[in-house]
Parts: sequence; C-alpha cells; structure tokens
Amino acid sequence: MPDPRPKVVVIGGGTGCPAILRGLKGHPVDLTAIVTTMDSGGSSGRLRQEFNVPALGDIRRALAALTDDDALGSLSEYRFRGESSLEGHTLGNLTLLALLLERGDLEEAVERLGSMMGIRGAVLPVTSDYVNLCALLKDGQTLVGEASIDLRGHSPVGVERVYLSEPATATEKAVSALLEADAIVIGPGDLYTSVIPNLLVDGIATAIQSSDAKRIFVGNLVTKPGETEGYKLSDFLNEVLRYTGLTDWLDAVIVDSGHDTGNPRAGELFAGNPLVETDDEACQELAGQIMRRDVAMADSPWLHDSAHAANAIMEAINS
Repeated sequence: MPDPRPKVVVIGGGTGCPAILRGLKGHPVDLTAIVTTMDSGGSSGRLRQEFNVPALGDIRRALAALTDDDALGSLSEYRFRGESSLEGHTLGNLTLLALLLERGDLEEAVERLGSMMGIRGAVLPVTSDYVNLCALLKDGQTLVGEASIDLRGHSPVGVERVYLSEPATATEKAVSALLEADAIVIGPGDLYTSVIPNLLVDGIATAIQSSDAKRIFVGNLVTKPGETEGYKLSDFLNEVLRYTGLTDWLDAVIVDSGHDTGNPRAGELFAGNPLVETDDEACQELAGQIMRRDVAMADSPWLHDSAHAANAIMEAINS
C-alpha cells in the first residue's frame, strides 16, 4: 500500500531549521531537510578553508535534531574547548568531514552519518559545490562570505541583494524531494544567511515553482541586526517570493500570536532585538492564510517552540 504520510520538505539552516525538525519528527510525515552549505564562520568556516569542502555545521545540526537518541545528538553537538587545534570544532563536524574525506561524496557522507545516528527522515545538502555567499549593500559595498553578513551587527545600511560567488548546482535528491513534496516549509532562520542561500542554488527555485506542494513560511520572531533591521512580516514574504521567483502567493504563513499589529510588546527587545511586526494588509496580498498561533517559547520568546510550531505546520498542511 502507498505511504499515506505527507511528504514534508523543510528548507533552511542555522538554529531555526533544527527547531522545526525536532517538532515535525514526532508527526506521521515523510520528512526531509534541505540545508544550506555556505556557512563561513566558526568550525565550519575553518574546515572549509583547510579542506576545501562545503560547510558542514548546518547539516550536523539537522542530523542532531532528527535523531531519537538524545545522548548521540548531544555527543554530535559536543564542542572541543581548551588550547588545542581542536578548539571550537564539534564532534559532529569532524565526523562528517572524516566520512566525506573517506568516501569523497558529501551526500553519501551525510546519509551514512544519518544512518549511524538513526535519524527520522533525511538530511540533504542543498549543493555539494564550494561557493561563497555574497551581499550587495544599499550603499554599494560588497560583503563576501556568510560570516561577514551574519556577524556585521547593527547597521543603518541595509541589504540590497544576496548572491553566490559563482553558480552552484542543487543536489539531485534535493530537487526530487521538492518536486515530490506535499508541503514545502521555508524558515524560520536568518533570512539572508540561512534561508535565502538555499534559494540561490540553481534548480531549487525552479523546483519550488514546479512543485504542487503547499508552500508554508514560518515567520521569524525577531529581526536580525545587519540583515532585517526594521523589517515587517511583509518584507520577509516579499524577499522569499523574490528569490523563489514565485508569481503567486504563499499558501500559509505562521506567525506567533504575540506578534499581532499593535501588540503592546512590539516595542520590547528580545535577545536585544524587536519583534517582527505583522502588517496584515500588506501580508494578505502575499499569503493565502496568516495563521496566528502560540509558536514562541514562553521563557525565550525570540525562539520557536518545536512542538507548537510543528503543530501549526501540520494544521496548515491538513487545512
């Protein structure tokens, strides 16, 4: 008999994508994560430079999120400390690197580690090509490398556009997953350094356009210094539509119920950043449905609650 479980593809990176994966793995879905490989900071950046490989950190986080073995997931996330050449590296990154060097293929290495960790679902690198993320700022300045965009901090100069240093080709499995999906979940995550980099890879935007899947965007809870300062929800939606090349709207947008326009908490800072305002009138031109649900963590309202966010996604899929 055919599998009745919906095929759900989550696109992203950073810490937002794993939060969604942790929640969705508990639902009856055929789950796939398509993950960015352009990170240039921290352990991933050092390994990229030394071994000329795509970034591994976002892949590691997704694998750790999908395992049911909490001890194994924590071990994968273990970060070496102290004065040694291993300082700052995670065990998961080093394990992935070893498998990649042994097998010579990133997709095979990820699949192998996923099998060892007993993950629920699949994790796919968006590309196996070594490329840098670049940003053209509104003052004409160019930033090269994901970290230079991600870590630049507060700035009055916004991002005009982001692009790749050279063309990159999507992995075949990533394209196939999008074409066969019943639902495509975009975000949450840093817009220009975790979410949109996936959409810049040749084949990804076209596959999203061609897919019959429901397109669901999980709205960011707070803005990001140097990336989305001053952005309202409609700005996020416009950018997602711009880089996916979609000419029609997103099927559903999930926002936290605490982000209603006029919410007295809108002026508060969470982890140093303001809430993303939901500007209803503009958003209604871009999305078929705006779903307000309690998806933020009660004690850390700048982070998504995995279980609550997954419940909202499943509601959107089944509606």
